[in-house]
Amino acid sequence: MARRDRRGGGPGELQRDTRTSFEPSPFAEMDSALEDEPVSVLRALRRARVERAESEERFRCIADNIEEVFYQVGSGHNVLYVSPAYETVYGRPIADVYRESQRWLDAVHPQDAQVVEEARRNIRPGEPLDVEYRILWPDGAVRWVRDRAYVAAGKGAGTVGVVRDITDERKLQEELAHAHKMEAVGVLASSVAHDFGNLLHGIMGGTSMALSPDTPPERARVYQQHVLEACRRGSALVAQLMSFGHKRSLNPTPMSLDAFLDDSSELIDRLLGEHIEIEVEPGAPHAVLLADPVQIEQILLNLAANARAAMPTGGTLAISTHDVELPEGRGRPAGNYVRLIVRDSGVGMDNATMARIFDPFFTTKEIGNGTGLGLSTALDTVRGLGGFLEVHSEVGRGTAFVIDFPRLEGGTVRPERRSRPRIRFRGMALLIEDDGLVRITVRHYLEELGFVTIAVDNADDALEHAELHRDEINLVVCDVTLPGENGPSLIARMRERHGNGVPVLFITAHSPWDLVDQGIVDARAPLLGKPFERDALGAKLREILPPALRRRPSYAAIPIPEAAEPITGRHRSARLHVMIVEDNLGARLALGDHLTDLGYAVSAFGRPIDALDVAPTAPPIDVLLVDLGLPGMSGDELARRLRAMQPSLRVVYMSASRNLPAGLDGPCLKKPFDLDRVATAVRAALDAAAAAAASA
Repeated sequence: MARRDRRGGGPGELQRDTRTSFEPSPFAEMDSALEDEPVSVLRALRRARVERAESEERFRCIADNIEEVFYQVGSGHNVLYVSPAYETVYGRPIADVYRESQRWLDAVHPQDAQVVEEARRNIRPGEPLDVEYRILWPDGAVRWVRDRAYVAAGKGAGTVGVVRDITDERKLQEELAHAHKMEAVGVLASSVAHDFGNLLHGIMGGTSMALSPDTPPERARVYQQHVLEACRRGSALVAQLMSFGHKRSLNPTPMSLDAFLDDSSELIDRLLGEHIEIEVEPGAPHAVLLADPVQIEQILLNLAANARAAMPTGGTLAISTHDVELPEGRGRPAGNYVRLIVRDSGVGMDNATMARIFDPFFTTKEIGNGTGLGLSTALDTVRGLGGFLEVHSEVGRGTAFVIDFPRLEGGTVRPERRSRPRIRFRGMALLIEDDGLVRITVRHYLEELGFVTIAVDNADDALEHAELHRDEINLVVCDVTLPGENGPSLIARMRERHGNGVPVLFITAHSPWDLVDQGIVDARAPLLGKPFERDALGAKLREILPPALRRRPSYAAIPIPEAAEPITGRHRSARLHVMIVEDNLGARLALGDHLTDLGYAVSAFGRPIDALDVAPTAPPIDVLLVDLGLPGMSGDELARRLRAMQPSLRVVYMSASRNLPAGLDGPCLKKPFDLDRVATAVRAALDAAAAAAASA
């Protein structure tokens, strides 16, 4: 009977015909060994054979009909089994992967191949692979799959896994995300418009009051400070909007949270207002964490703003730090942490509100009084630093946010000077910016930082002056978006034409991440987001410029740029050179802009020594416009020294003093004066020079 069973479809035949078997059947060998065993043993063996055949048939039925790809890979990375769904999901013949196992990975999208290979190398018992990636069909179509694999039990069993096509799911997720985004934009637009409306109102009102002739100088300065603070708040709001949803790494450095709180308490106090008291209790003097101070500031300001809204009639905001050692729990590994607690005495929250406070764009404020991004951004930042955030609240008693940051063991904080000297540079900068107000502002910054600056508003002028001053330009500051051409493309053309390899800093009001994602700007290119202040520009330039340009004892001997003469103007001169020496930055820049607009070639300096350094190699000076009260040397002494170099020099003096030195050899404009008087005085000096030359 046993021999007849083997001939009529016994275990040996089942093993040969079944595609889903993984090992040779042991029953054929066992039959021969057990021929002389009792009948009960043979019956048990037959039942086992039948049960195995039924099990294999069930597996075959499942594997042949499910939409997912089931597979087994041996310990030598050879493919042992792939279900028929492979051809449907991967669009390739199943025989290919049996002949050559590498064909499996060849189907992975090149941009995802490294991720998949890394995930497969790291698979361990108890650590399954779970990764989503793209695959390419032979016709070039792209599909998304989710691959989950586990280490199989048994010696040499390798791994088993399931691959599922999630292309349609991904499309639905993208459509849903877009729909949510569009819904959020409607909510956000009203809030942001309201916030910016308030900021602009403060800027316009403060500026008007500062410019009013009835406002005393000391009061005008207060208004100017309010305007600057409003601009900073607007800048912070723009940065928050652009950073939301973009995971970015800043410049994490070891920092003391206690020291940072000490530095930031005044800023937080101003944010809260006079009706709220602030209590700062630093309790972790030796604890160090790894973070960018900007991130910690953002967390604190967002939590403080939330607390202010919760205490409309006043209250107390308490901020404390603690050095804690925590056990494992709530998804947090055991270890040493720096705990930050921000507690307010406000109205508190119920459970329904607490469940949604970290949702993007969720706010309990009236429309137009909040964006709903603050707490969501704070949570995203905490998680990005490897920290954990919990919230505890009770209606009528207040709210406490508890944040645990991983402590940096053995970390030390690099001591920083409480006040740094102003950053100074030397050399010539080419500024390319199409917006007039931004161009004037950045030019002012660059000049105050020590650069002789050529400012242009278009690509053609930039290329022209790059050629004219190819040996003098030490820095190019270029807007990313210019009319007709983007900044990186212009810089590439400039370098191709002139071989100009000078450092370049791009500036932009767009999201840096979007510019990188769109391929407009290289991720490694130095980039500074607008708006920015002079010190931020100086700090960025310190990163990219060589040490030889980081100090500026005096102006380098650089020719006056032809770029000082605009293409059009109300009055065109024959490239006549006016040198301005005025220590007041605002006055110097206003004079320079006005005379440049009239068509003169202008060089402007704040110190007499700088003017003397440039004069020997500069084009002839037609008119010297000089303040009498200069630091280190009087204006008339500077005029005397310059006239020794150039006897035909004509001078127009400026002074706010009633007591003028005797023997001035030119007219003196009494400050304050109208800019048109300057133009008249310069024109008169030039006419006098022309008359003297004619009579000679």
